[in-house]
Amino acid sequence: MDVAITKLEISFSVHATEDKEKNLQAVSNLIPSSIIEQAQVMEEKLEGGYKNPIKYMRLVITKANSIDKILRSLSSKLSQEDKKTLNLEFESRIDMKNKSFFLRLDKEALANDRINIASSKNIVKISLKIRAFTKDVNLKEFLENKGIL
Repeated sequence: MDVAITKLEISFSVHATEDKEKNLQAVSNLIPSSIIEQAQVMEEKLEGGYKNPIKYMRLVITKANSIDKILRSLSSKLSQEDKKTLNLEFESRIDMKNKSFFLRLDKEALANDRINIASSKNIVKISLKIRAFTKDVNLKEFLENKGIL
């Protein structure tokens, strides 16, 4: 294969009024707990407005079979309308220099086991790092074949 996703990163903020475990539970509606347990989990402590504490969580998955499971889950839960939106917004969601594709999912919907593309502040960000082994690869077509677009 000429193209592969070599890293999938999921990141989200946990505000002082939110429960970290509930946020991780919401993410587990997309990613099986067994994969979360294998993921590299990083937590950064930040300070928000009015000096409120914020935890910035990052989960990094690099195992190919785990990434494939997540993509299959994501593809099966994305609505056709959201896939159409991602397809139309492809150019603004891809970083061609770093070969990364970005999605933002509504965190509240995810907590209710739904996947909705969102642009609000309360989101779960997914970054797909794509590696192309040949020069002239159609990344849009690759993501369409994976069921993301």
